[in-house]
Amino acid sequence: MNPRHLKAAFLSALALLAALLASSCASSERMNRLGYDSDSYSAPKKSRISGGRFDDAVVNLRAPVGLKDRQVNIWPFCTVNSRYVSVLWPFIDWDDFGMAVRPFFNQEGNDCSILFPLSSWNTVDGDGWALNTYWNEDCYGSFPLFHIGKEEEDFWFAGPLFGIEGRVGLFPVCYFGERYDFIGPVWWEFDPPKDCSRDFGVFPLFWKFPRGSAFLPFYIDDGYSFLSPLLWMFKSTDENGEKIWSEGRYLLLGSWDDNWRKHDFFPLYRINGDDEGFNHILLWWWDHNSPDCGLFPFAWFDKDGGLILPFAKWKNRSATGMNGEEEKWTEGNVLLLGYWGRRAYGVFPF
Repeated sequence: MNPRHLKAAFLSALALLAALLASSCASSERMNRLGYDSDSYSAPKKSRISGGRFDDAVVNLRAPVGLKDRQVNIWPFCTVNSRYVSVLWPFIDWDDFGMAVRPFFNQEGNDCSILFPLSSWNTVDGDGWALNTYWNEDCYGSFPLFHIGKEEEDFWFAGPLFGIEGRVGLFPVCYFGERYDFIGPVWWEFDPPKDCSRDFGVFPLFWKFPRGSAFLPFYIDDGYSFLSPLLWMFKSTDENGEKIWSEGRYLLLGSWDDNWRKHDFFPLYRINGDDEGFNHILLWWWDHNSPDCGLFPFAWFDKDGGLILPFAKWKNRSATGMNGEEEKWTEGNVLLLGYWGRRAYGVFPF
Protein backbone atom coordinates (compact mmCIF):
# COMPACT_ATOMS: atom_id res chain seq x y z
CA MET A 1 0.00 0.00 0.00
CA ASN A 2 1.15 3.49 -0.79
CA PRO A 3 2.60 5.07 2.41
CA ARG A 4 0.61 8.24 1.78
CA HIS A 5 -2.64 6.24 1.60
CA LEU A 6 -1.66 4.33 4.73
CA LYS A 7 -1.02 7.59 6.57
CA ALA A 8 -4.34 9.04 5.38
CA ALA A 9 -6.23 5.91 6.50
CA PHE A 10 -4.49 5.98 9.89
CA LEU A 11 -5.32 9.65 10.47
CA SER A 12 -8.94 9.12 9.38
CA ALA A 13 -9.36 6.20 11.78
CA LEU A 14 -7.66 8.20 14.49
CA ALA A 15 -10.03 11.14 13.95
CA LEU A 16 -13.09 8.84 14.06
CA LEU A 17 -11.90 7.17 17.24
CA ALA A 18 -11.15 10.55 18.82
CA ALA A 19 -14.70 11.70 18.06
CA LEU A 20 -16.16 8.58 19.68
CA LEU A 21 -13.94 8.86 22.72
CA ALA A 22 -14.86 12.52 23.11
CA SER A 23 -18.37 11.42 24.10
CA SER A 24 -16.93 10.95 27.56
CA CYS A 25 -16.25 14.42 28.96
CA ALA A 26 -13.65 13.28 31.50
CA SER A 27 -11.97 11.05 28.93
CA SER A 28 -11.83 13.80 26.31
CA GLU A 29 -10.39 16.27 28.82
CA ARG A 30 -7.70 13.78 29.76
CA MET A 31 -6.99 12.97 26.14
CA ASN A 32 -6.38 16.66 25.43
CA ARG A 33 -4.18 17.12 28.49
CA LEU A 34 -1.87 14.27 27.50
CA GLY A 35 -1.64 15.18 23.82
CA TYR A 36 1.19 16.05 21.47
CA ASP A 37 2.58 19.10 23.26
CA SER A 38 3.92 18.01 26.63
CA ASP A 39 4.72 21.64 27.50
CA SER A 40 0.96 22.36 27.70
CA TYR A 41 0.39 19.51 30.15
CA SER A 42 -1.62 20.63 33.20
CA ALA A 43 -3.63 19.26 36.13
CA PRO A 44 -7.29 18.25 35.66
CA LYS A 45 -10.10 20.59 36.58
CA LYS A 46 -10.41 21.30 40.30
CA SER A 47 -13.85 19.69 40.35
CA ARG A 48 -12.30 16.37 39.29
CA ILE A 49 -9.50 16.29 41.92
CA SER A 50 -11.34 17.55 45.01
CA GLY A 51 -11.06 15.78 48.35
CA GLY A 52 -7.28 16.11 48.90
CA ARG A 53 -6.25 12.81 47.32
CA PHE A 54 -4.30 14.53 44.52
CA ASP A 55 -2.83 17.48 46.44
CA ASP A 56 0.72 16.03 46.27
CA ALA A 57 0.41 15.49 42.53
CA VAL A 58 -0.56 19.14 42.06
CA VAL A 59 2.48 20.25 44.10
CA ASN A 60 4.82 18.03 42.06
CA LEU A 61 3.39 19.42 38.85
CA ARG A 62 4.61 22.92 39.78
CA ALA A 63 8.25 21.79 39.88
CA PRO A 64 10.31 22.98 36.86
CA VAL A 65 11.04 20.51 34.09
CA GLY A 66 14.62 20.17 32.83
CA LEU A 67 15.89 18.98 29.48
CA LYS A 68 16.92 15.65 30.98
CA ASP A 69 13.34 15.00 32.07
CA ARG A 70 12.06 14.66 28.49
CA GLN A 71 13.01 11.16 27.46
CA VAL A 72 10.93 10.09 24.46
CA ASN A 73 8.49 11.91 22.14
CA ILE A 74 7.49 9.88 19.10
CA TRP A 75 3.91 11.11 18.98
CA PRO A 76 1.41 9.49 18.59
CA PHE A 77 3.24 6.17 19.08
CA CYS A 78 5.00 6.87 22.36
CA THR A 79 5.55 9.87 24.64
CA VAL A 80 7.49 9.41 27.90
CA ASN A 81 8.57 12.15 30.31
CA SER A 82 8.67 12.84 34.02
CA ARG A 83 4.99 13.88 34.09
CA TYR A 84 3.11 11.33 32.01
CA VAL A 85 3.36 8.40 29.62
CA SER A 86 1.29 8.01 26.46
CA VAL A 87 1.35 4.92 24.21
CA LEU A 88 -0.43 4.88 20.85
CA TRP A 89 -2.28 8.11 21.70
CA PRO A 90 -5.19 8.26 22.43
CA PHE A 91 -5.45 4.58 23.46
CA ILE A 92 -3.22 4.29 26.55
CA ASP A 93 -1.83 6.86 28.99
CA TRP A 94 -1.15 7.36 32.70
CA ASP A 95 0.03 10.07 35.06
CA ASP A 96 -0.28 10.99 38.77
CA PHE A 97 -3.97 11.87 38.28
CA GLY A 98 -5.12 8.61 36.71
CA MET A 99 -4.86 6.39 33.69
CA ALA A 100 -6.78 5.37 30.58
CA VAL A 101 -7.02 2.29 28.39
CA ARG A 102 -9.62 3.56 25.94
CA PRO A 103 -12.38 2.75 25.39
CA PHE A 104 -12.33 0.17 28.22
CA PHE A 105 -11.29 2.23 31.24
CA ASN A 106 -10.69 5.89 32.08
CA GLN A 107 -9.75 7.65 35.31
CA GLU A 108 -9.44 11.41 35.48
CA GLY A 109 -8.96 12.31 39.13
CA ASN A 110 -12.02 11.17 41.05
CA ASP A 111 -14.03 10.39 37.89
CA CYS A 112 -13.84 6.83 36.60
CA SER A 113 -15.65 4.97 33.83
CA ILE A 114 -15.70 1.52 32.24
CA LEU A 115 -16.92 1.27 28.65
CA PHE A 116 -18.41 4.79 28.84
CA PRO A 117 -21.33 5.52 28.63
CA LEU A 118 -22.25 2.11 30.07
CA SER A 119 -20.81 3.06 33.47
CA SER A 120 -19.30 6.03 35.27
CA TRP A 121 -18.79 7.04 38.91
CA ASN A 122 -17.11 9.62 41.14
CA THR A 123 -15.21 8.28 44.12
CA VAL A 124 -15.59 11.50 46.17
CA ASP A 125 -19.12 12.67 45.34
CA GLY A 126 -20.46 9.13 45.65
CA ASP A 127 -22.62 9.23 42.51
CA GLY A 128 -22.58 7.26 39.29
CA TRP A 129 -24.29 4.62 37.18
CA ALA A 130 -23.70 1.18 35.70
CA LEU A 131 -26.04 0.16 32.91
CA ASN A 132 -29.56 0.88 34.29
CA THR A 133 -28.41 1.10 37.93
CA TYR A 134 -27.67 4.52 39.45
CA TRP A 135 -26.80 6.04 42.81
CA ASN A 136 -26.06 9.40 44.43
CA GLU A 137 -26.21 11.01 47.86
CA ASP A 138 -30.02 11.29 47.71
CA CYS A 139 -31.20 8.03 46.16
CA TYR A 140 -30.30 4.82 44.34
CA GLY A 141 -32.15 2.49 42.01
CA SER A 142 -32.26 0.29 38.94
CA PHE A 143 -34.69 1.57 36.33
CA PRO A 144 -37.41 0.37 35.81
CA LEU A 145 -37.16 -2.19 38.65
CA PHE A 146 -36.86 0.02 41.73
CA HIS A 147 -35.98 3.45 43.08
CA ILE A 148 -35.21 4.18 46.74
CA GLY A 149 -34.88 7.61 48.34
CA LYS A 150 -32.55 7.75 51.31
CA GLU A 151 -34.86 9.91 53.42
CA GLU A 152 -37.91 8.33 55.04
CA GLU A 153 -40.34 10.70 53.29
CA ASP A 154 -38.72 10.45 49.84
CA PHE A 155 -40.50 8.85 46.92
CA TRP A 156 -39.70 5.18 46.26
CA PHE A 157 -41.01 2.32 44.13
CA ALA A 158 -40.32 -1.37 43.65
CA GLY A 159 -42.24 -2.77 40.71
CA PRO A 160 -45.89 -1.67 41.13
CA LEU A 161 -45.37 -0.85 44.83
CA PHE A 162 -44.61 2.80 45.57
CA GLY A 163 -44.57 5.16 48.50
CA ILE A 164 -44.09 8.80 49.44
CA GLU A 165 -44.10 10.63 52.76
CA GLY A 166 -44.31 7.31 54.60
CA ARG A 167 -47.45 6.11 52.75
CA VAL A 168 -47.62 3.05 50.47
CA GLY A 169 -49.58 2.33 47.29
CA LEU A 170 -49.97 -0.29 44.56
CA PHE A 171 -50.00 1.34 41.12
CA PRO A 172 -52.52 1.61 39.48
CA VAL A 173 -54.72 -0.23 42.02
CA CYS A 174 -54.67 1.93 45.14
CA TYR A 175 -52.84 4.52 47.24
CA PHE A 176 -53.58 5.93 50.68
CA GLY A 177 -51.61 9.09 51.32
CA GLU A 178 -51.57 11.85 53.85
CA ARG A 179 -53.79 14.03 51.65
CA TYR A 180 -54.82 12.21 48.46
CA ASP A 181 -56.08 8.60 48.16
CA PHE A 182 -57.29 6.53 45.24
CA ILE A 183 -58.68 3.07 44.53
CA GLY A 184 -58.62 2.36 40.81
CA PRO A 185 -60.11 5.38 39.00
CA VAL A 186 -61.81 6.69 42.17
CA TRP A 187 -59.86 9.35 44.06
CA TRP A 188 -60.49 11.76 46.91
CA GLU A 189 -58.78 14.33 49.09
CA PHE A 190 -59.11 13.91 52.83
CA ASP A 191 -58.90 16.91 55.14
CA PRO A 192 -58.05 15.66 58.67
CA PRO A 193 -58.80 18.94 60.52
CA LYS A 194 -62.34 19.01 59.16
CA ASP A 195 -62.61 15.21 59.13
CA CYS A 196 -64.56 15.33 55.90
CA SER A 197 -64.02 14.62 52.25
CA ARG A 198 -63.34 17.72 50.13
CA ASP A 199 -62.31 16.93 46.56
CA PHE A 200 -63.16 13.62 44.91
CA GLY A 201 -63.76 12.17 41.47
CA VAL A 202 -63.64 9.27 39.04
CA PHE A 203 -60.68 9.74 36.67
CA PRO A 204 -61.07 11.01 33.98
CA LEU A 205 -64.87 11.39 33.92
CA PHE A 206 -65.85 13.26 37.07
CA TRP A 207 -64.28 15.82 39.44
CA LYS A 208 -65.75 17.55 42.49
CA PHE A 209 -63.95 20.60 43.89
CA PRO A 210 -64.99 23.22 46.46
CA ARG A 211 -65.78 25.76 43.72
CA GLY A 212 -67.48 23.45 41.30
CA SER A 213 -67.66 20.07 39.63
CA ALA A 214 -67.14 18.44 36.25
CA PHE A 215 -68.79 15.56 34.46
CA LEU A 216 -67.17 15.44 31.06
CA PRO A 217 -67.77 17.21 28.82
CA PHE A 218 -69.65 19.54 31.24
CA TYR A 219 -68.16 21.70 33.97
CA ILE A 220 -69.96 23.92 36.49
CA ASP A 221 -68.17 26.50 38.63
CA ASP A 222 -70.12 28.94 40.83
CA GLY A 223 -73.07 28.93 38.44
CA TYR A 224 -71.01 29.17 35.26
CA SER A 225 -71.48 26.27 32.86
CA PHE A 226 -68.82 24.86 30.56
CA LEU A 227 -69.21 22.49 27.66
CA SER A 228 -65.55 21.76 26.93
CA PRO A 229 -64.11 22.32 24.38
CA LEU A 230 -67.22 23.82 22.76
CA LEU A 231 -68.00 26.46 25.37
CA TRP A 232 -65.94 27.97 28.18
CA MET A 233 -66.82 30.82 30.54
CA PHE A 234 -64.52 32.62 32.98
CA LYS A 235 -64.91 35.28 35.61
CA SER A 236 -62.83 37.29 38.06
CA THR A 237 -63.93 38.41 41.53
CA ASP A 238 -62.63 40.88 44.10
CA GLU A 239 -61.78 40.14 47.74
CA ASN A 240 -65.48 40.18 48.67
CA GLY A 241 -66.39 37.71 45.97
CA GLU A 242 -68.06 40.34 43.79
CA LYS A 243 -67.74 39.85 40.06
CA ILE A 244 -65.29 42.23 38.38
CA TRP A 245 -65.53 40.89 34.85
CA SER A 246 -66.47 37.75 33.01
CA GLU A 247 -65.90 36.39 29.54
CA GLY A 248 -66.62 33.31 27.49
CA ARG A 249 -65.11 31.28 24.69
CA TYR A 250 -66.56 28.90 22.15
CA LEU A 251 -64.83 26.37 19.91
CA LEU A 252 -61.52 27.77 21.23
CA LEU A 253 -61.82 30.35 18.43
CA GLY A 254 -64.37 32.90 19.62
CA SER A 255 -64.76 34.92 22.81
CA TRP A 256 -66.95 37.62 24.42
CA ASP A 257 -67.16 39.58 27.66
CA ASP A 258 -70.20 40.02 29.88
CA ASN A 259 -71.57 43.10 28.05
CA TRP A 260 -70.26 42.17 24.57
CA ARG A 261 -67.99 45.22 24.58
CA LYS A 262 -65.32 42.85 23.27
CA HIS A 263 -66.02 39.86 21.06
CA ASP A 264 -64.26 37.95 18.30
CA PHE A 265 -64.25 34.80 16.24
CA PHE A 266 -60.90 33.88 14.69
CA PRO A 267 -60.16 34.55 11.84
CA LEU A 268 -63.39 36.30 10.81
CA TYR A 269 -63.52 39.35 13.07
CA ARG A 270 -62.35 41.00 16.28
CA ILE A 271 -64.09 43.92 18.01
CA ASN A 272 -62.44 45.62 21.00
CA GLY A 273 -63.82 48.30 23.32
CA ASP A 274 -64.16 51.88 22.14
CA ASP A 275 -60.93 52.86 23.86
CA GLU A 276 -58.84 49.82 22.99
CA GLY A 277 -56.66 49.12 19.95
CA PHE A 278 -56.85 46.72 17.05
CA ASN A 279 -60.14 45.64 15.40
CA HIS A 280 -60.93 43.85 12.16
CA ILE A 281 -63.76 42.39 10.11
CA LEU A 282 -62.34 39.98 7.56
CA LEU A 283 -59.59 42.02 5.80
CA TRP A 284 -60.75 45.48 6.89
CA TRP A 285 -59.02 46.70 10.06
CA TRP A 286 -58.91 49.84 12.20
CA ASP A 287 -57.46 51.13 15.47
CA HIS A 288 -59.57 52.92 18.12
CA ASN A 289 -56.54 54.76 19.45
CA SER A 290 -55.49 56.30 16.11
CA PRO A 291 -56.82 57.08 12.62
CA ASP A 292 -54.99 54.02 11.29
CA CYS A 293 -57.10 51.70 9.15
CA GLY A 294 -56.81 49.66 6.00
CA LEU A 295 -57.77 46.72 3.83
CA PHE A 296 -55.07 44.08 4.22
CA PRO A 297 -52.85 43.87 2.22
CA PHE A 298 -54.09 46.33 -0.41
CA ALA A 299 -54.69 49.61 1.44
CA TRP A 300 -53.25 51.46 4.42
CA PHE A 301 -54.36 54.83 5.80
CA ASP A 302 -52.92 56.76 8.73
CA LYS A 303 -52.38 60.35 9.86
CA ASP A 304 -49.24 60.65 7.74
CA GLY A 305 -50.73 59.47 4.45
CA GLY A 306 -51.92 56.37 2.70
CA LEU A 307 -51.23 53.58 0.24
CA ILE A 308 -53.50 51.81 -2.24
CA LEU A 309 -51.67 49.01 -4.03
CA PRO A 310 -50.74 49.20 -6.85
CA PHE A 311 -52.42 52.50 -7.73
CA ALA A 312 -51.46 55.34 -5.44
CA LYS A 313 -49.28 56.43 -2.55
CA TRP A 314 -49.29 59.79 -0.74
CA LYS A 315 -47.80 61.49 2.31
CA ASN A 316 -48.95 64.47 4.36
CA ARG A 317 -46.19 67.05 4.85
CA SER A 318 -45.84 70.23 6.90
CA ALA A 319 -43.24 72.99 7.31
CA THR A 320 -42.88 76.48 8.75
CA GLY A 321 -43.02 79.16 6.08
CA MET A 322 -41.10 82.43 5.75
CA ASN A 323 -43.87 84.25 7.61
CA GLY A 324 -43.62 81.86 10.54
CA GLU A 325 -46.88 80.13 9.79
CA GLU A 326 -47.12 76.35 9.39
CA GLU A 327 -47.84 75.18 5.89
CA LYS A 328 -49.36 71.77 5.15
CA TRP A 329 -49.57 69.90 1.85
CA THR A 330 -49.87 66.42 0.38
CA GLU A 331 -47.52 64.83 -2.10
CA GLY A 332 -47.72 61.50 -3.84
CA ASN A 333 -47.99 59.60 -7.09
CA VAL A 334 -50.54 57.60 -9.08
CA LEU A 335 -49.49 54.48 -11.01
CA LEU A 336 -45.91 55.80 -10.83
CA LEU A 337 -46.88 58.15 -13.70
CA GLY A 338 -48.83 60.99 -12.15
CA TYR A 339 -47.45 62.97 -9.25
CA TRP A 340 -48.25 66.02 -7.19
CA GLY A 341 -46.48 67.90 -4.46
CA ARG A 342 -46.14 71.28 -2.72
CA ARG A 343 -45.45 73.33 -5.81
CA ALA A 344 -45.60 70.89 -8.73
CA TYR A 345 -47.74 68.24 -10.34
CA GLY A 346 -47.70 66.35 -13.61
CA VAL A 347 -48.29 63.15 -15.60
CA PHE A 348 -45.28 61.39 -17.12
CA PRO A 349 -44.28 61.82 -19.97
CA PHE A 350 -46.71 64.67 -20.73
